[in-house]
Amino acid sequence: MSADLTPENLAKTVNSPFGAMPLDQFLSVITLDAITHTWDLSKAIGHDVELDPDLVHQGFEQIKPLDAMLRQPNLFDAKVEPPAGADEQTQLMAFLGRKV
Repeated sequence: MSADLTPENLAKTVNSPFGAMPLDQFLSVITLDAITHTWDLSKAIGHDVELDPDLVHQGFEQIKPLDAMLRQPNLFDAKVEPPAGADEQTQLMAFLGRKV
């Protein structure tokens, strides 16, 4: 399967629940969903979690351009202002509407 993830295939537009987008962007959204819910579950049981910094960075860069789409009804809450000097993980969670 990884042989199918060529630059040409990753650039192809696919239909997703979020509308048409390049496959690489959709895969980033799915990965971001998994790490976001990892954070959610960790917080729910009272633990802090340090997510993979590379996944956080890549996911944050991919999701920023989708800001307007994310704010549609029933998708994401409004952004939360991260604390001054917050690390990228905290900034990402605040961007996704998580209270940090």
